[in-house]
Amino acid sequence: MNKTNIRRAVFQIVFSADFCTDNLEPSAQEEFIAENYKDANQVDISIIKRRVKNIYNKLDVLDKTITKSLDNWKFSRLSCVDRAILRVAVYEIMFDDSLNQGIAINEAVNLAKKFGNDKSGQFINGVLSGVIKDE
Repeated sequence: MNKTNIRRAVFQIVFSADFCTDNLEPSAQEEFIAENYKDANQVDISIIKRRVKNIYNKLDVLDKTITKSLDNWKFSRLSCVDRAILRVAVYEIMFDDSLNQGIAINEAVNLAKKFGNDKSGQFINGVLSGVIKDE
């Protein structure tokens, strides 16, 4: 799998966990990946599971960071899609030293355009720009 597909799988698992915390179970993640990403190998699966685990281990920090960058908006009003994309992207910006921040923003905007509403890409870009500015 390429990095974009790994990120998409992480986003989809983080998104689904908002509705069913059982999706955070490693076996559920492996099943999801096997059904939706036929080209995933054991290394890919391990990376995806580790990122999801790391995101949830740092969820409080991520959500506080996102909240600080929301202008005239409440965290509770975020759509589930935007919230999941922001969690993945802010994790990458703050804790993944192997990834350029610009790439993290670009990938997040692309996810927002694919899975969010018409304004999600622009919204995600603005919030993440604020996160980088505050970092």
